[in-house]
Amino acid sequence: MVLLRSITDPQTWAPYNVDRATVKHWLVQCILASAALVAMLSIAVGLYGLLYYTFIPPQSKQFPAYLQYPQGTAAGSKVPAATARVPISSNNRAQVLSSTQTYTVSVDLVVPTSPANRRQGNFMVGLDLVGSSGDKCYSEQRPALLPYQSTVVRAIRTLFQALPLALQWTREAQDVRVVMAEAYTDARYNPAVEAYVAISNPALQVYSARVSFDIQYSGLRYWMYYWPWTSATAFVALALFWQMVLALFSWHILSTYIYGPVPMPEDQRPLISRSTLSSLSGAIDHQQPLAPAVQSPPVVEPISETPSTSSPRLSASD
Repeated sequence: MVLLRSITDPQTWAPYNVDRATVKHWLVQCILASAALVAMLSIAVGLYGLLYYTFIPPQSKQFPAYLQYPQGTAAGSKVPAATARVPISSNNRAQVLSSTQTYTVSVDLVVPTSPANRRQGNFMVGLDLVGSSGDKCYSEQRPALLPYQSTVVRAIRTLFQALPLALQWTREAQDVRVVMAEAYTDARYNPAVEAYVAISNPALQVYSARVSFDIQYSGLRYWMYYWPWTSATAFVALALFWQMVLALFSWHILSTYIYGPVPMPEDQRPLISRSTLSSLSGAIDHQQPLAPAVQSPPVVEPISETPSTSSPRLSASD
């Protein structure tokens, strides 16, 4: 309030030869312009947020896999030792994955760094994707191996993690990621609704397992996801520009409709001489054309030279 009073005080603007009405006029104009700019900025940010929410799908979809270990496997049997059925769709009909995006499909295992696991060596991981029609839409098997750690590295790691391990803040485990598909695209008419995971070695100790679908962004989605601030700044600036253009055009049409066309300034009006102006006013008053109409000359009949047959009458004096 103090700042507003100081601005509208006539003594503040007296040295600049500015009256109070002019100051209030410009103050109102600045407030309206600031409010309009804030409103446009809010609309632009809201539009970008809505576009990001609807246009960018989640980067990763993860589904837990609960491995089932049978009691025994017959010799020569092809049945894997550990399997898991992973439902992707809740009703086995709805499409969860996007049919317009490419995914990296992987099986993620969390295994303990136990001596038994270090002695296992290579093992096979299989993945089958079943569509809504009941047929397999993808099948793959890949080899896997636990990352190697030497005795010295394990001793140093255990030494640094002694306190968190004692307090059970962490555990001695390794993450094993087995990529099963580098570029998988879900079919629109036969989407994947179930996944079957199989691990060949039954002696492998596993804490947890899951199937992950990591999306590969491309085009505009790539820029919006990996360069969020740059894309947001560009979109908001473009939205502000078109909002200002639309606002100015709408104001021009509305002001012309309400107040009529803007009169031409005095210095830009065409010059008209005083004689031309007087002739125009006289023609308008008398409703006559400016230039008189050209009249044709009268037609004179020629006099006949034939003498008359009748003699003239003489007067009495003659």
